[in-house]
Amino acid sequence: MSLRKSLIATVLLLVAGVLAFRYLSSLREEPKKQAPPQVVRSVRVQPATYRSVETALSAYGRVANAAPVVLVAEVGGRLLAGDVPLKEAQRFQAGQTLYRIDDTEARLALQSQKSELLNTLGLLMPDLKADYPDAFPEWKDWFDRLETDRPLPALPQFRSPAEKNFFSTRRVLTQYYNILSAEERLNRYSYRAPYAGSFAEAAIEVGSIVTPGTRLGRIIRTDQLEAILPVPLTDLRWVPLGASLRLYNEDRSQSWPGRVVRLSDAVDAATQAVNLYVAITPVAGQPLYEGMYLQAEVQGKAVRQAMSLPRNVIVQSERVYVVVDDRLELRPVQVIRLDRDSALVQGLPEGLPVVVEPLANVSVGTVVKTRTDS
Repeated sequence: MSLRKSLIATVLLLVAGVLAFRYLSSLREEPKKQAPPQVVRSVRVQPATYRSVETALSAYGRVANAAPVVLVAEVGGRLLAGDVPLKEAQRFQAGQTLYRIDDTEARLALQSQKSELLNTLGLLMPDLKADYPDAFPEWKDWFDRLETDRPLPALPQFRSPAEKNFFSTRRVLTQYYNILSAEERLNRYSYRAPYAGSFAEAAIEVGSIVTPGTRLGRIIRTDQLEAILPVPLTDLRWVPLGASLRLYNEDRSQSWPGRVVRLSDAVDAATQAVNLYVAITPVAGQPLYEGMYLQAEVQGKAVRQAMSLPRNVIVQSERVYVVVDDRLELRPVQVIRLDRDSALVQGLPEGLPVVVEPLANVSVGTVVKTRTDS
């Protein structure tokens, strides 16, 4: 029994100790909790102000020739040298003969046709003098001016349908127009340069036999070059026809003035870009080469009453943070144009502080203090 009484006493003692600890703890005052100090975030702002903003864009393209010409033989024969060698990179001036094709046979055939015409007219002269005495002097003068080695003079005017029928039934008109055709064909045995340029390609050697349709080479114009600049479709409306620009080489050590002369009507399906064609003004001592890559800085249209903001402050595609009563608010804006680093916007009240730096971990209503430092 003594052991049982001892255990009961021990339990009662423990319970009494716990109750006494709780009582004494309830008598101790809890320390007052202090709220953490509020941290006010600093944001950079600028007041909303509107002005006329000049738009500009950068584009990369390559130099192309404004007037390339593929040389193709229109007649057959042996290819002969022109005024300049038929070699790649060979320069020439406008009007110089670039190549010839042996025309000996064609020239002799033409002279034979003219001789036949002279013979026909000689036989007709007595009848012409008897039947059409008024027309005879003019036709006699034309007959005297005919030479087998000179271009055919123009026909005299017919005075009546009977006179026209007189020459037509005797095949004078047929022979005349056959000779004109042969003279025109004879001109195709040589080719004169339509501009100052150079040979970009020489596909055949002098002395070779060519047939109609043989490709002889390709020439390019050296005094008139273009740059082809792919521009995103979204930026196209900011580049007016006739806009001036500057073109730079890759290290920007050289530059050339240019002007937009054409806009493509086709859009590249893969890139959604439209080609701009820019006429380049040559600069002495700064040669340009076909295929050379250039960077262009295009001065575009001006936007009236717009505000330029950093592009990275645009939130949710069409909103920006502003500060009202030292708290952040999100306001909608009308985005006029997006560039790589900037955005032109409208739609905010004049003078409203607009946040011009990207913000993270903030929400509407956050207390801030503003600054206008850069």
